This record gives sequence, C-alpha cells and structure tokens, in this order.
Amino acid sequence: MAHSYRKPRPLDRSETHVRDTNLIIIATEGEKTEPRYFTMNGFKENKKIQVQVIPAIDGKSSPSDVLGRLHEYAREYQFGVGDQFWLVIDKDRWPDEHLYELIQLCRDQDYQIALSNPCFELWLLLHFRKVDELKLEANTSCGDTKEFLTAQLKHADGGNYDATYFEWIHNALEEAPKLDNDLEALFPDCPGTKIHQLVEQLIS
Repeated sequence: MAHSYRKPRPLDRSETHVRDTNLIIIATEGEKTEPRYFTMNGFKENKKIQVQVIPAIDGKSSPSDVLGRLHEYAREYQFGVGDQFWLVIDKDRWPDEHLYELIQLCRDQDYQIALSNPCFELWLLLHFRKVDELKLEANTSCGDTKEFLTAQLKHADGGNYDATYFEWIHNALEEAPKLDNDLEALFPDCPGTKIHQLVEQLIS
C-alpha cells in the first residue's frame, strides 16, 4: 500500500544534533544483539549522525524480512540527501542465490548491506582478538563463533557489553578488513564481515 503522506524525518529531538544531522537507518536480522550494539552511547558522540535501528520482531529474521522492514520504514518517513539505509544480516544458513537476489534489490533501492559470514558475532569477536590469533577455519560456524565470543567476554571488563565493545572498536576496524580483502565480492568468504564499512560511517 502506497503512503499518500510521509511523516517528517524521524530525528530524535531529545539528542543533541546539528542542522545538517544525517540519519543512518539500520534494519537488523537480530532482535537484541545487533540493536544493542548500534545504540551504544559511544556512537552518539558524533553529533552529525543519528542512528535509528529497526530490529527483527517475533522471529521474522530472514533477509527478505529485514529488507521488507527497512523498505516500509523508508516509505513511511521523509528522508533527505545524506541519509543512509543499511541491512545488517548474516550469511549463516542462507543460500548464495538468495543473497545475490537480495543484493540486487538493495542496489535498486540504494540500500547498503553489512553482511557477516557466518554471523554478526564475528564482528564482536574482532573487538578483542587479532585475526592471526583466532586461526578461524573456512567452515567456522555461527555456533563456533558464539562460543569463541562467550569465552572472550569472560576476560573482558567483566563482560560489560556496551563499554567493553566501544573501548575495543578500533581493533575491530583494523582487523575486519583483513578478512574482507576482496572488494569486488558481493559478500565476504567465511570467516569475514563487512560491518566495519557501516561502523566507519557511524564514527567518521
């Protein structure tokens, strides 16, 4: 159903912002982990950026569900030049052909994708460890990655989620490109993540 009227840009007026504040809209596959990460207070230090996160609801987390929620949000509000739309999804169990189709749909809408292979927890793990230290295998599963992360959190600032991750974010920004060295690839080989491309926009 087409919207006959679009709501004003959804800026959070309770946050300090400047006249040329840009919005970064992020639709996530996850309901908790990714939204919690992208709403960390550290990202709010950039007054020229506001982040709006659209999490999964009721387990509807397929790539097409994530795209649908982002598209509906884009149609509901007015947006301007400089506003960005991102999908944060995992390769995990989704077949390549499904993702190729999704990527083409996103290109048609000028949306961007930050995909992790196998899952978002790889990006979190890179906050604490160097790529050379991890020695991850090409068939590393999402379950394996989550186990590595859980073990690491036990030794990281008492597992304080928000403070810990932002404190180590520059390590992740340095390490993730080492796993994403084929810039022509539509999504990274396993293990790999393109979350760094989105985070660079949030803190630039």
